[in-house]
Amino acid sequence: MVSPNMRPVDCKRVSLKRLSSELHAYRSDTLVLEEIIREVNLVLVMTINPGFGGQRFLEMTVPKIRQVRQMIEQVNPNCELELG
Repeated sequence: MVSPNMRPVDCKRVSLKRLSSELHAYRSDTLVLEEIIREVNLVLVMTINPGFGGQRFLEMTVPKIRQVRQMIEQVNPNCELELG
């Protein structure tokens, strides 16, 4: 079960049947997803630093995106991956 105190991953109940998770560009490690990947329907990987306009894509997030995509394909193929 997803614990409400799990950080640095933010888990949000989107609806009664959907649970999403957000990975921050700088603060989050993909390893924290291993415990919850089976329970989430959506993973949002932030490719910018939220809260500041006019930012460019952070190239440092590409390895994180690859890791999350691979994890989803192996563990929970019904989960969606979004970039923000």
